[in-house]
Amino acid sequence: MLSNKKFLIVLAILAVGTMIYSFLPKKIITPTLLSSTPIEKSTKASVFDPLKFTYDQPVLLSKIKATSIPEENWNIEQDSPTSIILTHKRFLLTNQPYVVNIYYNDKLANTLSFTTKAEQNDPRYLQTVQATMDRDFPLALKLPYSTDSYRVVYSAPMTLEISIKNPNILPDKATSDIKSWVTSVGGDASAHKYIISDKPLPSSTPTGIPTNRNTGTSSPSPTPFNWDTLQDDGT
Repeated sequence: MLSNKKFLIVLAILAVGTMIYSFLPKKIITPTLLSSTPIEKSTKASVFDPLKFTYDQPVLLSKIKATSIPEENWNIEQDSPTSIILTHKRFLLTNQPYVVNIYYNDKLANTLSFTTKAEQNDPRYLQTVQATMDRDFPLALKLPYSTDSYRVVYSAPMTLEISIKNPNILPDKATSDIKSWVTSVGGDASAHKYIISDKPLPSSTPTGIPTNRNTGTSSPSPTPFNWDTLQDDGT
């Protein structure tokens, strides 16, 4: 039998060996794809739904990267120990071939090829327009705002044009009142710009050439905002 001294020496050797082994680099095995959604070569993949990949072993989210052609901004999430999902902030392009590459520990794990479904409308374009409206014209559904004293419309992104109906109201008072209204309907009053219009208010009974309310001189007809200037911010 081992003496107490020899036993302690053996335990120390085992402890040191275990510690050294723990610091040795471990071989990372690239997982094998078992299934995907959409399936390989699918021709009617959803432009809305995330992609899902299931593997033959548990995978570490920190080891995974994704690229695609055409390029998209993919967000990788763990769905289960052996599966991941790729979400996309913007809807995918319609009737578009995609090639998605999944890398594990910087090595190509699998490739998925599919074509998205053709849609009657372009969801991505509509999504872009809505995002632009939400960003630049957040109160669009509340306008025009009209009272006995004011009429308010957007004249440019984040710019509210105030027409004063009551000649006794000063511009500072009008701006203060409209800021309060913006806040009351859930808008960000400080993020908006306010301008006082010198254009004549629309009339249902035209009486000739409109005149400037302040100077009495003739004024051109108001120019509507050009909605074609809306830009895609790439989000």
